[in-house]
Amino acid sequence: MSDEVAPEHTALSEAINQASEETLRLILHDLVETCQVTRERLAMFLLVDEFEVRTFARDPPPFGPASSQLDSSRGESSDSERRKQVPRFALCAACEQEYDVTENTIRSCWYHPR
Repeated sequence: MSDEVAPEHTALSEAINQASEETLRLILHDLVETCQVTRERLAMFLLVDEFEVRTFARDPPPFGPASSQLDSSRGESSDSERRKQVPRFALCAACEQEYDVTENTIRSCWYHPR
């Protein structure tokens, strides 16, 4: 097996680098609507379970969904409640830097929501 990059890959990388953010977003939205595999892969990179979001810089991340999400009839949380997902990346309103909401620690920007 060769370590060489296929010419199509190089051309595609160049096309991605030259496209505007707006064009790339339109393409991604189209792929999400039409391709389940792409939708699942993007979700892996761009979404996190709500309980993984660090809301306070000094607090450790919680270990699971809140107990209020338990289904009283069965005593366990449903998939939709347990798996409520939110965007992994946010843009700080103060410094305008993108940050990972699961890694919002004491070393993060002072202004990131905590």
